[in-house]
Amino acid sequence: MGKYTIETLSKINARFTNAHYKLTEPDVEMANQYVELIENSRRKEKPMPGDIVRYTSKDGEYSSHAFIEKIDENQAYIAEHSSVYIWEGEESDIRFSISGGPFYSIPLDKITYSGEQEEKRFWHFGHCGACADGGIDFYANVNVWECDLNEKDFSTRTHDKYWITYDPKPEKRGSRYHFFTLGKAWENDIDFLAWLRTFRGVIDNNMVWTYKNIKHHVTPEEFDALNAIEDTFRRNGSIWRCKRIYDDANYTVHTYFVWYWEDDSIPDFGERMNYQNKILDSYKAASFYENEYARTEIKNGTVNIDLSEIKGHCMD
Repeated sequence: MGKYTIETLSKINARFTNAHYKLTEPDVEMANQYVELIENSRRKEKPMPGDIVRYTSKDGEYSSHAFIEKIDENQAYIAEHSSVYIWEGEESDIRFSISGGPFYSIPLDKITYSGEQEEKRFWHFGHCGACADGGIDFYANVNVWECDLNEKDFSTRTHDKYWITYDPKPEKRGSRYHFFTLGKAWENDIDFLAWLRTFRGVIDNNMVWTYKNIKHHVTPEEFDALNAIEDTFRRNGSIWRCKRIYDDANYTVHTYFVWYWEDDSIPDFGERMNYQNKILDSYKAASFYENEYARTEIKNGTVNIDLSEIKGHCMD
């Protein structure tokens, strides 16, 4: 008996069943045959096409599920984000056609076996043939490998990474922001420094590595009982109170704040929201600034961060 039945395969193929009504037994047989073919072809001694690589580039970019498309004598060709079409070639060898990049070639002698397996998604056309929504997904266990080519001190496996642009004269471009990156901008040195300090930013030329920020919304009772650093953060254009706990061993900031919570004591939804909105208002901060705790550290001279490296990569 194979891995899938019509019922279990249908659960992961809603797109197909919505478009083509139902799966058939030949669809299940096809999926099970490919799963068996994939899993029986794995080798712990060497990476194989179809395996997963936990890959870190020389610039510190980490991908946890890069896919090995093919291998030659010295290189493995991988894609970080891939949709994998599979078919059986001559002599029962497996062939793949992938979409979704970016694509890299990595040296085979830098790839090591992790000792683990993970499920990887593959697909092939079902009984309707090559048509819209005609692909059927299935999962097979493949080997997981490691390849670390990192030349930086950190990687996005443990940190967040930002390319920072410094504009010494933003007014020339109709802006007021001196520092900016994708999705973030800061008007002045102190705003930028406070963000750096809050998330333990490390400057690397015009790049910044920060701790990863994990947000937790909690009830008022949980928030008030939490023994942690009191701070502020921006949400929906307003400044709110939060508390932060730092996990330096795992390069993580845990940010706690009050947001809507489960409360069965008020059955009516409208009444419950009105009640919670009044309480939420009390958690708006008196400060006009986010990252207030770090701002105070910087103003008091407790923390000094040199921005000359960032400013040295300024816009013209």
